[in-house]
Amino acid sequence: MSKIRMNTEYRNKFYNRIKDVFEKEETQEQQAFLQAREDFDNIQKSTFELAEQVVERSYPPEDVATLRVFKKKYGDPCDVVAKDKCFYFAHNEDVDDEGENK
Repeated sequence: MSKIRMNTEYRNKFYNRIKDVFEKEETQEQQAFLQAREDFDNIQKSTFELAEQVVERSYPPEDVATLRVFKKKYGDPCDVVAKDKCFYFAHNEDVDDEGENK
């Protein structure tokens, strides 16, 4: 009958060494991730500006100002101009009612 050893110590040593190697290795994926992380702030700012233009085209600022006056005057029943950043953008010009492309 043979004795079974789990070799936990050896497995942990091997794991820690190989983990260090993979973390320090420079790959294309790692470089792309680091570049994307640097570019994120600029892309987010330009995307916000574009979204602001699109929203202001659908909801002109003078109309929003009028609604804010009514909200201040009448309270919650006119709560249609709350300050939030929740917008859903979709492009469905070429789609009919069933969702099929025209």
